[in-house]
Amino acid sequence: MKCQHEGCNYEADADHLECTIKNDQGEDVVDGYYCGEHAALHGFCPCCGDYWGGVTSFEDHGFCDHCWDELKADEDRYGDYDCDDFDDSNEPIGSCDVCEINIYADDDDGSGLCDQCRFYSELGCPEQRASE
Repeated sequence: MKCQHEGCNYEADADHLECTIKNDQGEDVVDGYYCGEHAALHGFCPCCGDYWGGVTSFEDHGFCDHCWDELKADEDRYGDYDCDDFDDSNEPIGSCDVCEINIYADDDDGSGLCDQCRFYSELGCPEQRASE
């Protein structure tokens, strides 16, 4: 199944999220398939696929309240844990211009942004780490 966002070329099943809405009986009904990058643009949480479009908290951070709480709990538990920090052969080449997290050669696209800031920039959303 191909991501239904116009112009997106993701086709692998693993790259898609089954996005659901509730019908009149309160049952989940599949409304579409989007990759994690485009789910939020269509009002779906990129983690669980539930529809949250128009909800202020979703619009603020791009995740449903449930997934956001889990992400925050993981951040509290693990901090800014990054596996690359423990690889001596992979030293950071700089830091993100927005959130100042380390950027490594493997992830550098020349924009001066980390993956997350680049993702939110492409969505036209405010950067998330800086606002926390």
